[in-house]
Order: sequence, then structure tokens, then C-alpha cells
Amino acid sequence: MKNKGFTLVELLAVILIMAIIVIISTYGINTMRKSINKRMWESKVDLINIAVEKWAEDNKYAFKSTSCVNVDINSVLIARGYLRTTEKDSNGNKIITNNTNGQKVTGTVQVCLDSGSFYGKYSK
Repeated sequence: MKNKGFTLVELLAVILIMAIIVIISTYGINTMRKSINKRMWESKVDLINIAVEKWAEDNKYAFKSTSCVNVDINSVLIARGYLRTTEKDSNGNKIITNNTNGQKVTGTVQVCLDSGSFYGKYSK
């Protein structure tokens, strides 16, 4: 009588191949996730810089006595609607988070007026 089924060696070979496939795909997924988070953060930095430019255009009067002004990200850009976000902290306040480390974005951006044009970049 001929035995039907798989030998132990065949089963172990299949399990080994499946384990290798899982390891490779997990590494690829983690690498892709990090890349996506980095791109999302770069996009948020671009949005912060655009919001700073919009604020500077709307608040030209702030530059009459000085050539540079510090603009707070949370109390000015988010609170006044220059930077829109759906993220909220535990108190319900709107925030921006860094996708690469999960930290809340805080601080100021220095905006300066030079020869009629504004410059100021947020980079972290």
C-alpha cells in the first residue's frame, strides 16, 4: 500500500520557506512605513512654511518696527486658522505631530522681511 501525505522533511521545508517569506515582507513593510512617515513629516513642514508665508502677508504691519518676528506654531498658526489640522491632544487642543517620532510640534518660526519679501523656514 502506498502512503498518501507529506513526509516530515517536506513539511519542514514548506514551513521554512513560509518563515523566510514572512521575515522578508515584514522588513519591507517596516521600511515602507518609515519612508511614508518621513514623507508625511516633510509635507507637514512644507505646510507650516506655507502657513508662515500666509501669516506674514496678512500681518505686514508687524514688520514696521522690526525686520523679524517670531511666530508661534500653536498659538498663532493653528489657533488663527493659518494651519489646519485634525490632530488633537488629550485636552482637545489642535496640534501637529511629527510622524517620525510622534512628538507634538511646538516652537516658533522666525519670519523676516528683507527687501520687500518675507523669508522664514521651519525645519526640524
